[in-house]
Amino acid sequence: MKKVLGLATAGLLAISTAQAGTITVANSDLTLYGAVSAGFETQDNDLVDDKYPTRTGVQAPSSDTFRLYNVIIGLKKEANPNSPIGFNVAFGQFEVPTVLASTEVVNDADFNNDGNADNLVQLGKTNDGFKPWLATVDIVPIDGLKLSGGILWSKYGERPVTFLNPHISRGLMFVYFNPVVYTGARVEYSLNLPGLGDVGIYAGYNQANGLFQGNDPLNLREGYYANGTRKPNADDPSDAYELGITGSLNLGAKIKYGLHYYDEAGGRNIWTLCLNSDFGLVKGGFQDRIKDDRANNVYDDSFWGIGINFNISLLDAAIANVEIPMRLEYVKLDHDGTDNDTDNDKIWSFTITPTWKPTKNTFLRAEYTYTKADSKTFYDVDPASNATDDTRNTYAIEAGFLF
Repeated sequence: MKKVLGLATAGLLAISTAQAGTITVANSDLTLYGAVSAGFETQDNDLVDDKYPTRTGVQAPSSDTFRLYNVIIGLKKEANPNSPIGFNVAFGQFEVPTVLASTEVVNDADFNNDGNADNLVQLGKTNDGFKPWLATVDIVPIDGLKLSGGILWSKYGERPVTFLNPHISRGLMFVYFNPVVYTGARVEYSLNLPGLGDVGIYAGYNQANGLFQGNDPLNLREGYYANGTRKPNADDPSDAYELGITGSLNLGAKIKYGLHYYDEAGGRNIWTLCLNSDFGLVKGGFQDRIKDDRANNVYDDSFWGIGINFNISLLDAAIANVEIPMRLEYVKLDHDGTDNDTDNDKIWSFTITPTWKPTKNTFLRAEYTYTKADSKTFYDVDPASNATDDTRNTYAIEAGFLF
């Protein structure tokens, strides 16, 4: 069995929750892959209030909801020097629940107050129709060199679809510091360096149309005020470039590392450090990200965040088919452009997701998330209540099959 390599492009902390097999079709170079998962979730608060359903095309947040989390079908042909041109394409639809907001908010909330639903993913709604969410043409002219163009995924962090992550809900690092998916081109080169082992480097250019471009619901860019109105002279970024290096070091324990830089023209500049290692039954991961914004001289922002991931894996230890991933994250925001603390500067979150894997290509998991902000960011999902709160609790269950 192989991991779903067609979807899980290298991400140090995006540990796949299940493994998938392959189906050989008429052309033996082609691999068919995919996944289906569904479940149920409930929440006490959401990022938006009950007034949003009065706006065109906006769905009301709900406290209890059944979900079809993923329907993904992909086809790929690996490129190599003997057959230098390949491709990888995955069609489907999926939900994007996060620790800050439900998937309805991600796909439907009207944050610009113009009466229309906005998409937090610039490429469109993730749960509206069957369309490509990963589509690249790959060229490998020589060993170690790969050129890709099309719809790309970022090289770090949690993946867009739930079943490739250890948790159902995406975390704060995903929300605030990850462009996630965008159209562009990338070149990758891997080499072996004495004393450092295998090292990978990459560089890319894209259209800056990933997560949180255009409309800015969580006030992540300096282009919008907190009430959703655009600031003077603020422009949406139209292009971006990325650079990074990945590898592993043997320092008693094997430590995988990644240093990534993402720069939007007139937008975010994101530095990301990822570390990952195994310690017996426990897999440990660490992310540290700094975001430094300078756009149109509106003002300078400096956001930073840290995420720690642990996975108690009885499966790897051949004890039981059970894993218990946990995630603890903290984000320090800077909405006022100064170094002073304000009442909406800090958010932290904890997630735990016990997971049972009866076979290599199936899983069943339950999840609890707790998110705490230092301001009343969330709204009670009870239509009879207009209450606000500074905490959010969610409970979810997901079952999935991969092929």
